[in-house]
Amino acid sequence: SSDLRFYEVCTTIESIMQGTVKPNGIVLWRDETDHRPLPLTLQRQVERGLQVLGTGDLRSYTKLLPTLKMFPDAHIVTIDDDIFYPHDFLENLMATYSKKPHSIVGNMVMQMSYDSNGIPTGILQWPYLHEEPADGASHDLFFEGFGGVLYPAGSLPEEVFHKEVFQEICPTADDVWFNAMARLSKTPITFCEHGYYDYLKADNHVCQDIALNLINNSENRNDKQLRAVWQHYHLQGQ
Repeated sequence: SSDLRFYEVCTTIESIMQGTVKPNGIVLWRDETDHRPLPLTLQRQVERGLQVLGTGDLRSYTKLLPTLKMFPDAHIVTIDDDIFYPHDFLENLMATYSKKPHSIVGNMVMQMSYDSNGIPTGILQWPYLHEEPADGASHDLFFEGFGGVLYPAGSLPEEVFHKEVFQEICPTADDVWFNAMARLSKTPITFCEHGYYDYLKADNHVCQDIALNLINNSENRNDKQLRAVWQHYHLQGQ
């Protein structure tokens, strides 16, 4: 995260703290080499239970991988640091999970399509779901980290930590990597019943200019990484 985003993340955290369902804990990861004092707003949130921990630079992977390592038996929800989350955000994720246990639950979920070789077509071509697919319809779903994702304990395999692989073939598309890992572990993906919120952005244009999703989409790098990961793990037809 940029310096500006680090100072603004308190608004995202507060939206979670004020939710109808409270998490057991909230972890904010920061660069382990950054020893500056926390902004006062974050200091006050630490007093209320926020954990601010240091880790190495894994780019967008930082929001999940260190947490998986530290809390392997926990259900983990990842969120972006530049969004105001609705008051019922966590409540709705948990409600869907209670009906479909052991499933990864996303608020922003797309219907995948494939070419004749079983390789996924471009991400930008896939429609977002506004409701769960009808029975009998294709359940080839792809969850986006944007909007929040619930990862149940044990839903991803140890391969998820294979940094040498993802840094080589999927360095900036963590969503692609985590979706592929879900398929490796045969973990179902489901759409949050009350998902697809109209999220409010909490950041400013300076932060937006360096956002990974803009970098990826403008250069069409997500699709290249998607195909590379699917071919590397022989996920054609899965």
